[in-house]
Amino acid sequence: MGPVYKYPSNILFDATKMGNTLFVIELLRAYPTLTWMRNDDGVTIFHVAAMHRHLGIYNILYDIRARHAITSLIDVNGNTMLHLIGMTSKKMREETSRASLFMQRELLWFTIVAEIEKTISLN
Repeated sequence: MGPVYKYPSNILFDATKMGNTLFVIELLRAYPTLTWMRNDDGVTIFHVAAMHRHLGIYNILYDIRARHAITSLIDVNGNTMLHLIGMTSKKMREETSRASLFMQRELLWFTIVAEIEKTISLN
């Protein structure tokens, strides 16, 4: 009998944080219920992907019927996905050398998430 772990592995969240899109896709294909898995902060892999600006993983949401339910989830601190993007914006700005590129990328993220939240409020 193999070792017994007290806590589940965070490999899915680690892969998401690193932007390993292919690995995440394969895990979700094999175990679709992982879509709803939350970490200790109360966020899904899609929240993590948005915070780290991994569009490939975030775009998996468009293939999921429950994307509105996922994007409207609130973390343990009461933040939505849009809040999390705003909070990580400063960190991303420090890592990006060109301000115009940064602004273009940030505008894209805010537009994508705001569009989904708008769709949620219309339903």
